[in-house]
Amino acid sequence: LGNKELLAPELIEKTISNLGEGIKTARRTLGKKLGATVEAMSQTSPVHIKVDDIGKSIGEKFAKRGYLVEGNPSGVISRELQPEIKQVLADFKNPTLSMNDAHNLKEQIGEMVTWERKGLLGISDKQEVVLKDAYDQLNSRLRKANPSYAFANDQFSATARAYDALSKDVL
Repeated sequence: LGNKELLAPELIEKTISNLGEGIKTARRTLGKKLGATVEAMSQTSPVHIKVDDIGKSIGEKFAKRGYLVEGNPSGVISRELQPEIKQVLADFKNPTLSMNDAHNLKEQIGEMVTWERKGLLGISDKQEVVLKDAYDQLNSRLRKANPSYAFANDQFSATARAYDALSKDVL
């Protein structure tokens, strides 16, 4: 009997761990399916999204925060931006991007910043604020340009929030 009592907590812990992994897997799977839908939609859309003004704005914001940005004066003491952020700025120099390219740029920015998890690049809080603003502006323009994109975006966000809440409750 004593042995069974010792095994019960381990069994519960393993069950909770498996449930947590199942939730994470389901969320990733949903994200991939909705991502594929958005990707297909954006690849076939003739719409182009104006982005150069976003690039100019975030370039100025980075420069004001002491980062070296081509075409923007910075302070006496300035720091280099990571290559990935420089690439984002270069992409924003295009006057317009196709729906697909704009969506991919938004996703690239989303991977750089911390939402509920640790960002991939370990970027500073100052950089993150600027990138999140660019992400929001780009997302807003994508949503306005294509109502179906907005619907798919809303569905993913609502479902992801539900999975995240369930994950927090379970884990």
